[in-house]
Amino acid sequence: MTSVVAGIDIGGTNTKIGLVSAEGKIIASNTLSTAKYVQFPDYIDAISSAINDLMIAQDAQLKAVGIGAASANYKTGCIEHAANLPWKGIEPICKELSGRLGVPVYLENDANAAALGELKYGAARGLEDMVMITLGTGVGGGVISHGKLIHGANSCGGEVGHLRIDYSDNARQCGCGSQGCLETYCSATGVVRTAKEMYGDSKQALTSLEIYNAACSGDQTAIEIFKTVGKQLGRAMALIIQVTDPQAIVLFGGLAAANKFFMPSLEEEMNKNIMPVLRGKCKVLISTLNGADAAILGAAATIPTNVLNN
Repeated sequence: MTSVVAGIDIGGTNTKIGLVSAEGKIIASNTLSTAKYVQFPDYIDAISSAINDLMIAQDAQLKAVGIGAASANYKTGCIEHAANLPWKGIEPICKELSGRLGVPVYLENDANAAALGELKYGAARGLEDMVMITLGTGVGGGVISHGKLIHGANSCGGEVGHLRIDYSDNARQCGCGSQGCLETYCSATGVVRTAKEMYGDSKQALTSLEIYNAACSGDQTAIEIFKTVGKQLGRAMALIIQVTDPQAIVLFGGLAAANKFFMPSLEEEMNKNIMPVLRGKCKVLISTLNGADAAILGAAATIPTNVLNN
């Protein structure tokens, strides 16, 4: 019987579940609708059943479960006041799921889980000090020092998306309550805002993918948009490097696919703003993990390495 762990990525729309072997291979997976389960106990029932079904089909033995989710408190094992999930209170997901499955359950913020996944299975494998920046609908991050996550006193370590990069009077308002945050410029939604400004049509319906496709087709305005993204991201990365001194920063998410357009301006701006002693010391890498597999492996990576071998 094969020993495995389960990785669960909880998103506002869907929950991805996978069984992961000791070698880091996803041997089976399933997807559930998160939004369908308005009541938390029903959601726990659905996850438990899905994992048990996968276990039976693979004739596998479950050792532990790792979860990546927004609004996750790794200290309490609870999802707390999640803005984009059906349950609005404090839900003890680790306790409930462990009780159903009879194995330990570990919980991390989804961006931290992504950083652990990249460290264990992806582009940062073999490194000790790295920073993950996720470029999606928002901008998230995870900081790893000497192989361990930096959580901080309030579990807010690694919130790189809310570094302020614009102090002008017309800096963009951020959902966190501040202004000029990196997230308002270098997320998918931030790129669309920049595009509308540069194209000069605030009513134009655009997506970040359409802007990327336009850049690939040679649209000079679209190319300039990504150059701007690179400059803004480069400024933020200079700050991150000077505070954390990582071996590498790994970029992950849909926007990372546009790196050929933004990387030259990113590196130029980063090196211009960093102190000379650190220039050229930090690699900028693109994630080697993709889509649902990355989310599952990231969640599985929250489980201590020795658990699968016990």
